Amino acid sequence: MLALGLLLFASCAQSAETASVLTTYADGCDSVEASPITKANNIILSVALGETYPRDAGVVRYVLSAIRNVPTAEIHMIISNNYTGTGHVVHPRVVYHRLQPRKNFPFELTPLKVRVYAVACLLRRLPPQATVFVTDCRDAVFQDDISMRLNATGMVHLFQEHSQQRIKDGINAEWIRICAGLGVANAIDGFFVLNSGVIFGQVDLTRRLIRLIIDMLNTVNCDIDQAFLNVVVYTGRAAQAGVRFEVHAHEFGYVFNGFDAGKTGFRTVGCKVCNLKKKPYALVHQYDRLPKLVELVSACHDRHVNASTVPNVLA
Repeated sequence: MLALGLLLFASCAQSAETASVLTTYADGCDSVEASPITKANNIILSVALGETYPRDAGVVRYVLSAIRNVPTAEIHMIISNNYTGTGHVVHPRVVYHRLQPRKNFPFELTPLKVRVYAVACLLRRLPPQATVFVTDCRDAVFQDDISMRLNATGMVHLFQEHSQQRIKDGINAEWIRICAGLGVANAIDGFFVLNSGVIFGQVDLTRRLIRLIIDMLNTVNCDIDQAFLNVVVYTGRAAQAGVRFEVHAHEFGYVFNGFDAGKTGFRTVGCKVCNLKKKPYALVHQYDRLPKLVELVSACHDRHVNASTVPNVLA
């Protein structure tokens, strides 16, 4: 599949992307106000930091699905400063930001920490009252525009990993014990797991939530951002910081997470993965965890990997 994506795009994409530059990391980059780099009101934000990721078949599929199924959104992709080459999607609504790593961090900057910091730094450059959907990209496709179904004004929307998985039931309990201690893990183990790879909200509140996660990353020798998301939400830190949020059930909600969906499978109507209300999920996330879902996504989305079927996608 990767070879197919590269073959179809390499002959069409520009030799170099028209990428704006993400400001080099600096102390407190998430707390210092900066002029917005866009006037968009509906923004999709993701991180593809591998040296070849922008042209990875999964990332290409993600970007094309956003262009096709979220027509009001501007798509911002944070990529490695080392990325060169062709194969990525070039489109007027897609903006690439090169990540310039900061030297002399006071702690080890692991790949997971880089992702969280990259998002935080770019959020400060987006209009504070706009809505932003921060998502993973290599294992996700868009089916619908979530901003047309959820109001994110003044709040943040969070999504359960699965409606049958509480924190105490799986690996998340171990992550939280490692990152926050046994006492915290026991105190919140009855809540449903929140997935950190999908957050939809008003920009300034989303930034505030991620700032809380970063504060914990800075002080604890642990880089599992999902553990810290669950901790800051379920211990009340997010609410105390003024982050108004709503948690959406997996089976009836807007985001499909495949991490633990093997227990219940998934439902489809044609090419759409649907919830129990037979409504398409706005985003299908972690489809790579289920072989049959990989087949469906490939069959339904890869037929659009062609300039003739996706007008104006490629320069």
